[in-house]
Amino acid sequence: MDSIRSIVVHTDASPHVASRLRLGLALAQAARGRLTALYAVAPAAYDLALALTPEAGAMLATTLQDVDRQRVERARSAFDRVAAGAGQPLPVWEDAGARPVHAAMAARALTADLVVFGPHDAAEWPRGADADLVASTLIASGTPALVLPQGGAFDSDALARAEPTVLLAWKATRESSRAARAALPWLRRARRVHLAAEAPGTTGEPGAAALREWLLLHGVSAEVHEHAVAPDRAGERLLSLAAEVSADLLVMGCYGHSRARELLLGGASRTVLTSPTLPVLMAH
Repeated sequence: MDSIRSIVVHTDASPHVASRLRLGLALAQAARGRLTALYAVAPAAYDLALALTPEAGAMLATTLQDVDRQRVERARSAFDRVAAGAGQPLPVWEDAGARPVHAAMAARALTADLVVFGPHDAAEWPRGADADLVASTLIASGTPALVLPQGGAFDSDALARAEPTVLLAWKATRESSRAARAALPWLRRARRVHLAAEAPGTTGEPGAAALREWLLLHGVSAEVHEHAVAPDRAGERLLSLAAEVSADLLVMGCYGHSRARELLLGGASRTVLTSPTLPVLMAH
């Protein structure tokens, strides 16, 4: 984990933010690095902006400000509980304030080695990070992101200290290559590595065999199993395969790009980001 020294955790008032912060802290401690909790949440009024008339909005302004204050207090309380047993160096709290969430996350990620996001849960309010926030941060900063599943169900010890089972999705693209390099701290101590790869499309295109050789050169000595994944419905297949092999971590590229005021994601990226069932490490 030595290459991951600066970890930023997207912090909000969701019920599972404490488990997210604890994982971020464990990763930072394993790397002898530092955790920064960045509170970046859209004001409560934003959710109601399209549903209210200006007059009704003005009447609710004070109430909504109280909601925002309570959100910050819940998030800060969770942070303080985690920080109380942190040791040195202490985690750092940062508040994005009135800055737009997407811009604040992208800017802060520029000087981080890893950004940790919780899931987007439509059943909760606030709903947490959605697929577009994760993807826009990845695309704007180039910094890898670890996206946690709904319900807070993941093995913190496997991710931070133990020998995880890693499912590495591979195809011959820049995004896959960057994701594999970002995952080396986990791959080097993995118990098992499962490669989910498309068949090479052209002569000379690096496939699973070339990737196995690259892993060996980087000290990845884990038992390696190969799986073929067709490009159609790849997102669903990856999540299903992760369950079949009891993976602790899915590693994959994030495919998409930004245009003015819109974000276009590939189908597999959106599927996995919308409903991750295990921790997912992504890079663009």
